[in-house]
Amino acid sequence: MLPEFAVSYQHVGPVQALKASSLQTASLVTQTIDVVGKLVSGRVSVKQLQSVVGISRTAGQAVAQGAYAVIGFMALISVNLGILNLLPIPILDGGHIVLLSLEGLRRRDFSLAFKERFIQVGLVFLLALIVYVTYNDVARMLTHHS
Repeated sequence: MLPEFAVSYQHVGPVQALKASSLQTASLVTQTIDVVGKLVSGRVSVKQLQSVVGISRTAGQAVAQGAYAVIGFMALISVNLGILNLLPIPILDGGHIVLLSLEGLRRRDFSLAFKERFIQVGLVFLLALIVYVTYNDVARMLTHHS
């Protein structure tokens, strides 16, 4: 659920706008990394994650709150996707970085069969995560409507 936004507008120059947007983006990055760390350490449950179902509901709430909430939600989703894409999961960019780094350390390529299995493991992991998170979203939605 999105927080309510108290919006006030202030005219600022390009330099001030760049500074404010950079600070806001840095804050979103820090919060996202903090949540990922808590997920990995177990301090936050995976059940708290939202799938397309939860994201679409939250997007609808943002639309109801107005343009500022929609733009903020879009920024949040963008930052989250950017950071999550860098996780060392084989099918994501972070996994490719890990694989290329390991090949660099070895000073030779892994076999094509190894690379295929590496990517397949990441795909299976992500598909399982998507199914699990979607199931939790639907179950949460059904319990709230009962």
